[in-house]
Parts: sequence; C-alpha cells; structure tokens
Amino acid sequence: MPELSEDRLQVIDHRPGHYLCFPDVIKTADNQLMVVYSEFDRHAGTRRKLLLKTSSNYGESWRLPRVLRSAKAHCPRLNLLSDGHIMCVDDDCFSVLWSLDNGLNFSENACSSFSQHMIPSHVVELDTDTFLMTGHTHRGSQPLSLLRQPPSEQMVYISHNRGNDWQQYSIMAYEKDLVLCEADMVRLPDGDILAVLRENSFVYEPMYAVISRDDGKSWSDPVPTCLIGHRPSIGLTSDGDLLLTYRNCGPDGGTCAWKGSLKELLSGFKVHGRSPAEDNPVFTAEGMRIITTSPENAVRYALRPMTNPARATASLEIEVRVDRSDIDGSAVHFGGWWKILSDKVIPAAEEGSEAAPIYLEADKFHSFKFLWNKGECQLLVDGNPVYQYEFDPFSASSRPILFGCASVDGENRCDTIWKSVRLEIREPDRDRNFEWAWKFSDGRPDNWLRHNVLELANDRNAAFGDYGYSGWTETAPGEFYAVWHHGGSVDASYIKGRSSRILGTTMYNEDFKK
Repeated sequence: MPELSEDRLQVIDHRPGHYLCFPDVIKTADNQLMVVYSEFDRHAGTRRKLLLKTSSNYGESWRLPRVLRSAKAHCPRLNLLSDGHIMCVDDDCFSVLWSLDNGLNFSENACSSFSQHMIPSHVVELDTDTFLMTGHTHRGSQPLSLLRQPPSEQMVYISHNRGNDWQQYSIMAYEKDLVLCEADMVRLPDGDILAVLRENSFVYEPMYAVISRDDGKSWSDPVPTCLIGHRPSIGLTSDGDLLLTYRNCGPDGGTCAWKGSLKELLSGFKVHGRSPAEDNPVFTAEGMRIITTSPENAVRYALRPMTNPARATASLEIEVRVDRSDIDGSAVHFGGWWKILSDKVIPAAEEGSEAAPIYLEADKFHSFKFLWNKGECQLLVDGNPVYQYEFDPFSASSRPILFGCASVDGENRCDTIWKSVRLEIREPDRDRNFEWAWKFSDGRPDNWLRHNVLELANDRNAAFGDYGYSGWTETAPGEFYAVWHHGGSVDASYIKGRSSRILGTTMYNEDFKK
C-alpha cells in the first residue's frame, strides 16, 4: 500500500519510561494544532495523566506538554464546535473539559451519567444546545466462545444542554455474532449520521457501518466496510469525501488512513495482506511465487471470515504447487490450519493431537477444495474426497480464512506457487452471499488495499495495543494533520505493552491518489 516516508513523520512526544497513547487533534479557531493524549506507565495504565500540546506551525515544532488532569486519563476526544469553543471528552471518571479561549484555559464538568460506557466518540451537534455522543460496554461477565468475550453494546447518548448532562438515547449496535464497539460518528451532507465501528473478534472481520436517518433515534443494521481496523476516527473533508484513520488489524499491523466516498466505504470486504518485502511475492508464467526465507518476508492473506460458522456453508478452492516448505511455510486456514508441504497435506486437528498426513505427488500443481457445512469440513484433492473433520462451529478460531504462512515468526521458509483461489460463503441468517475469486494474472490478492489505503506508519512487530489509536484534522483544503500512538517495535528499546510515543504527519490529497 502507499506509505509515508519516515522523514515525513514528526515525533510529538516520546519520553522513555512513559507510555504515551490514544491521541486526538484539532485545528483551533486561531489556527493552532492542539493534541490531547494520555501518559501512562503501560498499556493498561496504573498511573495516568491527561496531557495537551500545541503547535503554531502545523506540527513543525511543539510546545512543552501541559497537564489537563494529573491523575485520570484514558481515551480523549477533541471537538471544535461550530461556535469555536473546544470540548474535550474523556472516559476515565467521565468529564467534559471546556475552553473558550483556544486552549489557553480549561474548565471541567463532571458527567457521571455517561460512566456506564467507554471510549467516547466525537460529538455530533444537532443544534446549538443538543449534542450526540456514543460509547460502548460489554454486557455480562461470561465470554461467548464465538467472540472470546462478552457481547458489546454501543449506546448513543444525548445532551440537551451543551454537554453538561447526558442521557442514554438509543442503542446503535448490539450483536450476538460480532463485537461492535469504539464507534465514531459524522453527520453527512444530507443530514444522515454515519457511524463506523470496530469489530473486536480478532478474526479479520472488517469494521462495520450503521446509519441513522432520524438524528440518532434509530440505526440501520450493521453492514461491513472495506477496511479491517480498530478505533476509527471519521469525518468529512472540505471536498465532500470521508476521511478515516484507524489501527490496521489486517495481517500487517500499523496505522492507516483511507479517503473516499460513502459508496466506496460500503463496497464490502476487501482482502488484506502482509508482504513486508517488495520482491515477495513475484509473478511468473506459472503463478504467484512466494519465497519465504525468514519471518521478515513472511506472506499471508486474510480473506472474508465466517461470521457464524454454526449457520454458514462455505467452499474454498485453491490451486497451488509447493516446491519446498517448512511446517508453517505454506498453509490454508479453514476451520483450522491445513499445512501443505511438497509431498503431503497435514490436516487440521484438535490442538495437541496429530492427524495422519495425506500424501501428494510432488513437483506438480494440485487443486484443493474445502467444503464447510455448519462445522463439518471435507477436503477434496484433485477432485477426490480424502478427509473429513468436524470443527467446533461455536469457536472463534473456526472463523478466519487465510492462506500463506501459518506462522509469521516460526518455521515458515517456503517456495510455493499459487495459481488461483476462490471463496464462497453463504450466511442466510445475515442474508449474505459472499463470493471472491482470484487468479495470479490479477496481480496481488490485496491489490485493492495497496492502491486505496495509505499507511502512515507500520508497526507489525509491536503488540497490537501499542499503536494505531488516532485522530486527524483538516488544516487547509486538501491538507490534513494526523496523530497516533506508535510502539516503535523496530527500536531495540521497545518493550511490548510498555513502549509508545505520539507521532504526527501532514497528509495531502495527492497521497490518496489511486
């Protein structure tokens, strides 16, 4: 995908020993950039401060940080209201911080009525006094095996007095098969309100979108977007496009930005991939050749997962030749990992047990067809049924569908040529029939992502929580400033869950040219 060069990135705050995270940014009425963020000791902070920094030259330099709150902070959101006032909301001892003088001074109003839901969105102004905001919580203490956690409720709140008091207003999303949370909202030119939500099952489900056509009283059913990510920050640009920054939760972790129309956002699932080395894969007359020599060039592609395997039927067809492969070098995940070696297939089986291998004729292409029927999986090789296995259809681990390296950091050396892949999923309970077909003459399977999503910074070796919460603001027509937290996993000093800094960059419309 298009990437910003490192020399375009600006370090807003980096102090070893402090976990600096979860920023947001606005351009104030007097043309300053203002960033709020948290200072923790670790990802789930046991000490917390809410900090603010400003820049009068659009991020070229930053003033020293100021403390907005000395003992409480989590995920702040900044809002520049239509009258020029600045509103900062945060969900740690929920309160609203106000500035009427472009950030020189702030006053604080406690809002305990919002305390049941976390990770606030940006505010949507319905009129001078009436605001909407949304947050989420998990319901119950027992995790659902399909989700690995209790289900989540995304609640919309309303204030009739400019954010001093809030009341629960409407349920935006509450799904039994999806974990929809961390929504952000934007009012569209036609008056509708669009919300984009994180999906938290960790099976490569995309973010989902809902729309309200009655000022937040009711919401449409969730529909998948084209992006896989966490904690979206969405808004309208001056040219009428949507702009969204988010943590990339496809196979290649980092912070990303996307710009386009509502129709493009709702165009459905797109394949996301990981291919760190530009020369891997390569395309030959026979197919897409993947040569993996180390974790640094491991390749993997995430296809559309099953949302509820207990109600789904699916088929996955591939044509591939494996010339050489370690145990985790060439594989397909369909219910579980099926390891494809040069002369055999090692079927997926219960963890800790081993299935008898299925032997293949070496040095030739083979077709594999996997059939799924509500947990029962059958494998056909070259048209012949060779194996049948029953997976737990209520397990989250049955949902992802992938091909490439089974491990991105293990024994994954391989030399493999992939010729074609075809996926069909029927999910009648969601009235969804998904089909995707690829052949090597189409180019990389994740070409859409590579042409439509801008990578702000990659952090593929960091713990996923150590990067990617973000915000952005438009500084001039066609120019934007984005901020995010970044673990810096390439640094020798990086410690998972303990290292994070605040980065920023200017983005231009030209960066998003497809």
